[in-house]
Amino acid sequence: MSLFKRWRQARTRARYQRLDLRIIEGIPTAMFSQILDDYTAQGWEVSEARGEFAPHGKFWQGKIRKGYSTLECEWHALGLGRITGPARIIQGLAVQRQMTAVRYPQHD
Repeated sequence: MSLFKRWRQARTRARYQRLDLRIIEGIPTAMFSQILDDYTAQGWEVSEARGEFAPHGKFWQGKIRKGYSTLECEWHALGLGRITGPARIIQGLAVQRQMTAVRYPQHD
């Protein structure tokens, strides 16, 4: 692994630790879509997104916000999504959906 890549990973880990963030990676398309639908039904607003989420698209990225809480959502055509946000919200989502929340991104 190159020196630059290790440095970038260390910075990312430090950022996640400093801001108390967690991430859920490898979310299947159907579950990702359901999570977005559930959160918007609960009053969260989708922002900074190019259009609505479409499973047949190549890439989608956006944020969902409620009050001062923000979740960053990203989905790729490979059928895997990821959601990043405050630890208390992400850990609750992970328990509810029987997924694993980690302290920093495992894939770069």
